[in-house]
Amino acid sequence: MLSAICLLFALAGKAEGVSSPSGQVKLDFELSKNGAPTYQVEYKGKSVIKPSTLGLELKNANNLLDGFEVIMYFFGRDFIALFNQEKDVIDAGRLMQLTFLPFYIVLPINQVINGVLRGAGRSAVPMYVMIFSFVFLRQIYLFLITKVTSDIVYVFLGWPTTWVVCSLIFIIYFFKVQWLPQEKDA
Repeated sequence: MLSAICLLFALAGKAEGVSSPSGQVKLDFELSKNGAPTYQVEYKGKSVIKPSTLGLELKNANNLLDGFEVIMYFFGRDFIALFNQEKDVIDAGRLMQLTFLPFYIVLPINQVINGVLRGAGRSAVPMYVMIFSFVFLRQIYLFLITKVTSDIVYVFLGWPTTWVVCSLIFIIYFFKVQWLPQEKDA
């Protein structure tokens, strides 16, 4: 659900932002004019991370900065075929891609809030949240779902489910916990 909401704002081209409880740290997400997702971070009104594009910029190769999800949507089968020629493997890989694509929007939330917390000296919290979400919770999910159904889509949903849970934990922590070091009065 969170992914769908974020995706709607992204498609609408509107900037979305979050601030720390004290308002000292502000994180903004936006789509550039060419449709690439960007973010920027301010601390006490000063830019600490200037507008930056989310994606991969490769040396001596095409950039993967713009429309990566669109590229994978249309050419994902060809991409998988680079690694394996078996039809069943290609079909399963394609199904996995299509299951993941709508949820990729939550990964920047995980990574950016993770980076902000680490930069504020709170490296243990992101580590524990990510280990809990991506290791323990995912293993529990996979164990339980395979007891209920053998449908591979439900197995694939284990990844985006834990991405969304991780994002929700980070957002709650970001807004509800006094994580920013307090300045001492001189």
